[in-house]
Amino acid sequence: MPPRPCEREPLFRETLSNIFIRETVGVFGMHDVQKKLEESFQDLGLYYERKAKQHTDQPKSKRVDALAAGQAFLAYHLGMPEVAKKDRSRVFSDLYDDVFNDDITPTKLLVPLHLLAEIEKAKRNIQKKIRRQERVDPRMLFLIDGAYHVLFALCQLCDEGSLDANDETAARDLIGPAMDLVRDLVQEEMKIDEAFSFNRFFKDAKTKITIQAMVKSGKYRQQKTMRRTKG
Repeated sequence: MPPRPCEREPLFRETLSNIFIRETVGVFGMHDVQKKLEESFQDLGLYYERKAKQHTDQPKSKRVDALAAGQAFLAYHLGMPEVAKKDRSRVFSDLYDDVFNDDITPTKLLVPLHLLAEIEKAKRNIQKKIRRQERVDPRMLFLIDGAYHVLFALCQLCDEGSLDANDETAARDLIGPAMDLVRDLVQEEMKIDEAFSFNRFFKDAKTKITIQAMVKSGKYRQQKTMRRTKG
C-alpha cells in the first residue's frame, strides 16, 4: 500500500537524509584513517565497509559497516546515546574526528557493535512478538527506542566496576543489569509523566545524566555481583 499524502513528506525527507549520509560516508571513506582501519580489519578476517556497499560480495557476518560502528562508538565510548540514535549523520560530520582519530582501533569499534547486537536481539524479539500479536512484557518496550541508552548504561557500569570497557567478555556480563537499570528508570518516569513518550525521553540529553546517577548508586553493580556468586 503506498504511503498516504501526510506520510510522504517525512518519508521523502528520510530518504534524502539517508542518501546524504551515505554520500558523506563515501567522501570520508577516502581518509587515511579509514584505509588503515580497513587493512586492520582484514587482518582479523573482516571486511570494513568505509564506503556504501563496498563488500556486498562477502557474508554479512564478516562485514563491518563504518556508520553503524561509529554510532555504537558514540553511545558507548563517547557517552552520546541520544546522538547515536537520532542524529547519526554527525558521525561523519562534526563528530568525525572524535570517533575516527589516531587512537581508534578495530577493537574499540567492534566491542560496542557486538554488545549493541546482543541488545538488539532482545529488541527484535519484542518487535517480532508485536507483529505476531503475542504477549509482550510492557516493561521491556523501551528497548525499541532505548537500545543505545542500554549500551551507554553498560559502559557506565563497566567504568563504575573498574572493568575494561573494551573487554567484551566482561562487558557482556553486564548487559542484563544495564537493561534492568534503563527499564527501572523508564518505569519511574512513566509514573510521574502522564504524557510520557519513549521517543521524547530517549531524545532528551538529560536522560543519560539520570542513568549516570543510577549507576553511581551501586545498586545494579551489586545485583551483578550476587548473580556471579550464585553461579
